[in-house]
Amino acid sequence: QDIPYKRINAEVGNTSTHSCTQIKAEPRRCRGIIGLALSNLGIIDRQDTHDLTLVMEDDFMMTKPIHKIINLTLQVVPDGWDIIRWNCWGLIPSTFSFVDYPRNLKLSAVFRTAHTGQCNQTNERCWFCGGTHAMLWKESSLKSIHNVWSKEPFDDIDCRLTSREIKSYCVQGLLEDMPYGMSGAVLDGIGQ
Repeated sequence: QDIPYKRINAEVGNTSTHSCTQIKAEPRRCRGIIGLALSNLGIIDRQDTHDLTLVMEDDFMMTKPIHKIINLTLQVVPDGWDIIRWNCWGLIPSTFSFVDYPRNLKLSAVFRTAHTGQCNQTNERCWFCGGTHAMLWKESSLKSIHNVWSKEPFDDIDCRLTSREIKSYCVQGLLEDMPYGMSGAVLDGIGQ
């Protein structure tokens, strides 16, 4: 596929200038959380992220044509989305809302990663992270994404995507396999 991409070096997390949520404050873990947040914030702040931008982790590779994946995804996710992730992992809280989509697409689920009601901590797990191995951002949402990810103390950026301040969606089952081996890339200029 002839799509321009750019390898972005990771930022180093520094616990002397930033902090993490109490449950994730162990120094090694916190440095990783800070580094990942600063790396993604750096993409927003310093890279050409016009139109749509696909950000993939350094060990992720898509085996299907990117244009087809993105076009199909945009057909099933409601308008007004800010960020989309594929094949999110973890137990999905019952308070998340699922999106109806044509069943012939053979997806396993499409859902918004925000609680629609009160989560009962005694009966279920109320947190959700889901991973950031492959994310799609749109230019008009970058300020909202930046605001959610830059809050201190830092938390994992995927966990922050459950904020009601942002419209984050997961599309499950579109990427049947997730082979590893592609360098971390920001693919820009994808268009719609």
